[in-house]
Amino acid sequence: MKNLFKTLLAGLLLIALFSACNKDNVAPEIMNSTLTDTTIRVGEQLTFNATIQSDLVFTYSWFVDNELKSSDAIFVFTPDHSGEYNLKLLAENKYGSDSILGKITVLPKIITIDFEELSLAQDSYWNGNDGSGGFSSGSAFLQNLYYTDYLYWEGFSYSNQNDTITQGNTNQYSVYDATNNENKFAAFFLPFYGNTSIVFNDQQLINVQSIKVCNATYPALSMLYGDFVGKKFGGESGNDEDYFKLIIKGLDASGNEISSVDFYLADYRFSDNTKDYIVKKWTTVDLTSLGAVNQITFTFESSDNGSWGINTPTYVCIDDLAYSEKEN
Repeated sequence: MKNLFKTLLAGLLLIALFSACNKDNVAPEIMNSTLTDTTIRVGEQLTFNATIQSDLVFTYSWFVDNELKSSDAIFVFTPDHSGEYNLKLLAENKYGSDSILGKITVLPKIITIDFEELSLAQDSYWNGNDGSGGFSSGSAFLQNLYYTDYLYWEGFSYSNQNDTITQGNTNQYSVYDATNNENKFAAFFLPFYGNTSIVFNDQQLINVQSIKVCNATYPALSMLYGDFVGKKFGGESGNDEDYFKLIIKGLDASGNEISSVDFYLADYRFSDNTKDYIVKKWTTVDLTSLGAVNQITFTFESSDNGSWGINTPTYVCIDDLAYSEKEN
């Protein structure tokens, strides 16, 4: 009986020992990972890590398009070219391995024309009175018309003014955003004849992404209060369905229109007058629907028109024109 008991005890110990060894002798298992299909742009980073279930020593291997890039626990992916990349994490020990795959789509880098490199004194502007015909910022040239005999300009100027109080055309270079705080921007005034455009260098076609726009103070206060030409939007009752619309046009290198995007700088067409608005903050407008363009220009529509055209002052302020870097 004692021998039988000893035999059974030895058998149970062997089973327990085998079970313990078998439990330890397992391949690593990737339980959780940040490696998922995603899209980023050139210049951005993705950080990947994983939770591995294994009580034994194991190794990490991070591959990009089958090329080993790192053996660390955390992998930072920083692409310098656009395209599609296949990423793989391989975890191994002497008992086996586990892996996980992901596909990363890398889009071209976004470049932003923000006018900050332009030279301006505090609370000032440039309006083309040097006769240069425009100014460059980044990879674009913004056209300007200046008439010396009349001390009068059309097209594009640039400024850092944000006087939101003074009414009339003596305040035509201010953005109607009281928080602008010396930020530089371009102001556009619609030419009476012809067009002026933002023209990208070397006749290249650019995939524009977005632009920030805001009312200039001159038209904003004209719409808010009315003046000797423009009406007070909404009328005395507040029920007039007024509007002031910016039309952003994409052109080819010959100046032919390709497509356009509309943006309401003021809209009083709501049945509920509390929803009526005049844009008074920098607002981002999506321009991806324009496609590849060489030039961008602007025109306007208004509910307030007279025998000479639109009565609302045809100005708008622009900033942060973003576009995709051309792919190699």
